[in-house]
Amino acid sequence: MEEKKICLVCGNEMILQQPPGWCMEREWVCEYCKENKKKEKEKKMKDNSFYGFREKGIGKKFQSFALEIVAGCQLRCGNCYRDFHEKTDPMPSDFISRMIAEAKSEGFAELVFIGGEPTLHPNLAKHSEEALETNLSPILCTNGIRLANKKYCERIVLDGSTVVIHGMLPVPGKIMNKHVKVDGYQEKLHSAYKNLEELRTRRNFTIVAEAVAIKPFLPYLLDFHKFCRNNGYVPFVELNRRGNSGFANELSASPEELKNLFIQLQEWDKDNAPEKADSLLTPPAYGNKCTMSITGLHVKNFGNGNYGEVYSCCAQTICHGDLREKCLGEIIADPTMQVYKNQDEWISGPCKTCSHYPICKGGCRGEAVLTFGCPRASCPVCWHISQEIRSDTGKMMPETCNGCVLEGNSSCGPKR
Repeated sequence: MEEKKICLVCGNEMILQQPPGWCMEREWVCEYCKENKKKEKEKKMKDNSFYGFREKGIGKKFQSFALEIVAGCQLRCGNCYRDFHEKTDPMPSDFISRMIAEAKSEGFAELVFIGGEPTLHPNLAKHSEEALETNLSPILCTNGIRLANKKYCERIVLDGSTVVIHGMLPVPGKIMNKHVKVDGYQEKLHSAYKNLEELRTRRNFTIVAEAVAIKPFLPYLLDFHKFCRNNGYVPFVELNRRGNSGFANELSASPEELKNLFIQLQEWDKDNAPEKADSLLTPPAYGNKCTMSITGLHVKNFGNGNYGEVYSCCAQTICHGDLREKCLGEIIADPTMQVYKNQDEWISGPCKTCSHYPICKGGCRGEAVLTFGCPRASCPVCWHISQEIRSDTGKMMPETCNGCVLEGNSSCGPKR
């Protein structure tokens, strides 16, 4: 039986021969407009794969507010900077809800759910919805295991969100599974990507595929980068930073190896999408300059009920306060924040006078503090600084702590 309807998009009359299978807000869209909508979405996904994903809140006072909502993880990756926690140790939901409200009030753009493995938190779906409702862009950083469950994936991955998931590297499964010390991990990761692919035909969200530059993965990262570009994922290839204890991981690529890798990625981009290629290669990541310690905050979860301390990024050692004792506004006003928020004034060493500093903002600030014990030090993994100078503490950090707002702080220990 024929039925006449008006297309919601173009306004033309259309005749329905059978009950249609696609609608929008209970009004019909013709096949021509439906096809155009599909093409626009595919183009948008492909375009998104060339841009960074974080710290993009234009006009916002602050950028990323990260919560380690759990301490535990199912994986035991050989390159992880965290100590392994057997227990999940989730942050209480009432605390997370309060943090979301305060982050919104203080002018943050993004709410980052991190861990450990954040999908282990029993109320992640609720808190993702809270973030969206308060106009914070939720970013989920996950190993992907729980997203292999289709129903769970649909509950967690919402319209307007960003999923940062372990990269599906073209490495043999036995190598990947051995690296994370979990049998069958690569197969679950494949299932997670399959579920995300199906879901993004119905929802609008960004997929960021993350890979760290460790020696076993280096031969595969160019192909990984190509795969991401061709499938509409944002490729996120970054250095493997030191552990929280300050020790370098033997698996980490050297600064020179990282530079050579980034050159390969840049050359491929120049040949295939020149307008999207990274114009200045610097650590810590290709195409994603990091300003987290300047524009963001990170709330840690050490496990066993010890959560709530605020740092300027996951690698920093200076605690600005405890959110169980103070509100976020009080912590932002703490004097220890000056070295980070006013970094241009306080940074020392080669980064201070480098012509690239206005763009890279001192490379990886986490590596600086973990290597030299001083958040004002220059980046020790930047190939724009000679190897000789990179290892010279006298040139890479302030000569003295005199006059520094962190002078006498028990968590600041310059390694002179």
